[in-house]
Amino acid sequence: MPGIGVITNPKAKKNIKRPWIRDSLQRIVGDSGWVYETRSIDELPALAYEFIEKGIDILAVNGGDGTTHATLTNFIPVYRDKGMPLPKLLSLKGGTMNTISKSIKHKGRGEGILTSVVQKYKEGKEIQHIRQPVLKINEKYGFMWGYGIAGNFLEHYYKGTVLGRWQAFKVAARLISSAVFQTSMAKEVFGIHPTVMEVDGHVMEMPDCRAIVVCSIKEVGLGVKLAYRAYEKPGHVHIRGTTLSPIK
Repeated sequence: MPGIGVITNPKAKKNIKRPWIRDSLQRIVGDSGWVYETRSIDELPALAYEFIEKGIDILAVNGGDGTTHATLTNFIPVYRDKGMPLPKLLSLKGGTMNTISKSIKHKGRGEGILTSVVQKYKEGKEIQHIRQPVLKINEKYGFMWGYGIAGNFLEHYYKGTVLGRWQAFKVAARLISSAVFQTSMAKEVFGIHPTVMEVDGHVMEMPDCRAIVVCSIKEVGLGVKLAYRAYEKPGHVHIRGTTLSPIK
């Protein structure tokens, strides 16, 4: 019998403080589906095959952007090999920034979102959804990808013990100070990364590349709408790159 399949990542930021979340989600789903707690990415391909066998209609992910990207990366090839369409994707916002949900204005808490969807599913009511393009970068799938400055900034951001706007502000402040005094942090973050990128068969060479961001959603985190043209043309993505440096 078809149903709702929920994947919950106990290592996601919000879930670490909620060891009981799996049981809570299972109570909400009831006999309308299944809840799986995954502790390793290696478990995902087998889960994809199980979801196909069960005829899952809705794939709910209780984790952050990283969990969603890992799930898509492991599920899409399995579903494609079986000639099956991917279930509708539902984010339960269990991560730190939950950028994907924020970009599409998906409001509410995870348990509340799932409760609403389960109720409509049981009653056979229409569940509102949108068509969201997915990126394929090499063999990984997701909604946003960053290289150079973007990735370097996030490396410093995730070193913080408490993540959020305050941590982003502290990293930005340290970067500004480093740029002013020409210390190693700014040179590392804003360094040159020679790049050759192929997009749909078109090769782009950027020997002085400092940053590239590719997104199918507007936000890249913390409310920053760097890919503001992502929804401008259906089926397309927004690519931004620069060779400019804020330091000399």
